[in-house]
Amino acid sequence: MKPKKKLADVSVLTYIDIIVFVFLALFPLFVNVFRRQIMAKCLCYIVFAYSLDLIWGYVGLMSMGHAVFFGIGAYVLAIGYSMENGVLSYMTSLGYMEAPKLYYFLANKPVAFFGALLACGVVAGILAAFLFSKKVNSVYFSLITFALARVFQLLINNQQRYTGGANGITNIPRKLIFDIVIPQGAYYYVLLGITILVYLFCRFLTGSRFGLILEAIRENESRLDFFGYDVTRFKIIIFIISAVIAGLSGIMFATSQSFIGPSNVGISASTAVIVWLALGGRGNLTGATVGTLVLCWAESLLSEQLTDYWYIIYGILILLVVFFIPKGIIGQLDSFLYNRRISKEQNQRLNASEGGEK
Repeated sequence: MKPKKKLADVSVLTYIDIIVFVFLALFPLFVNVFRRQIMAKCLCYIVFAYSLDLIWGYVGLMSMGHAVFFGIGAYVLAIGYSMENGVLSYMTSLGYMEAPKLYYFLANKPVAFFGALLACGVVAGILAAFLFSKKVNSVYFSLITFALARVFQLLINNQQRYTGGANGITNIPRKLIFDIVIPQGAYYYVLLGITILVYLFCRFLTGSRFGLILEAIRENESRLDFFGYDVTRFKIIIFIISAVIAGLSGIMFATSQSFIGPSNVGISASTAVIVWLALGGRGNLTGATVGTLVLCWAESLLSEQLTDYWYIIYGILILLVVFFIPKGIIGQLDSFLYNRRISKEQNQRLNASEGGEK
């Protein structure tokens, strides 16, 4: 493992985070409503990237089905917010006049909100307890989560009566916890506030003793197990935390975009967040923020200007990053700062030893 970094190096990433969040706060003042709505979507995706970074960047487990928890959070809340007079709004168009009994509990807005987060935690806890108790790691973990994403997407798509099917759920109101519709302009800053709070929580978590144990698991799990740590318990806990944050990002997305559909919860969404982290650099939250912003806006702008070819250019950009910046933008910067500091310390020790000999 690397020696502990000095505050001077760590603060460079902190300065980048501060600059980015100040930029995000000022962004709506200089753009139109359409651009602000795109950035609101980016904020949801940034929180989603934080959730995956906790388990991939800090524990070394690449989940290829993390959008399942994004979808659980979004769908549970959307179902509760779509209840009108005892039936879901999209069910009436299909000829159903009564919703399942469980859905009636979700008609209460606080129950729908916290129930969505609880559902993410419960599903993640059951899945993690099964996988990690069986010592499922590395590529097998990725394959199982990949299959889970496919199954979940098919379930959402086929159970039209309960989920809205391929059409998804639309007209989701901009509400969080309380039955109050928030204006679109103000809701952007609500999303930004949630993003900053999640960032601060993740910074606290990864900088604590718990976070150091997670990194130790990533570096050498068997050695940590030899020292008497319950590695399985730590992995289950961080997987649940990661899933709940992913569910929160799904809630943010559904309420800000007024829509959630199968395309937002399947394999494509799960692999997209992996690409964001690969570009920005995993194992540091700054990379998750920068990578998500760069690729979200690249996708938006390229699709506007190059309707027929933007996917090709997007793919080329990703390949260039993989070959020339394998650690990601921020990961490469972090390594450069670390190597420069080590070189400087070595030169100082060398100069000190030479001065002593004289």
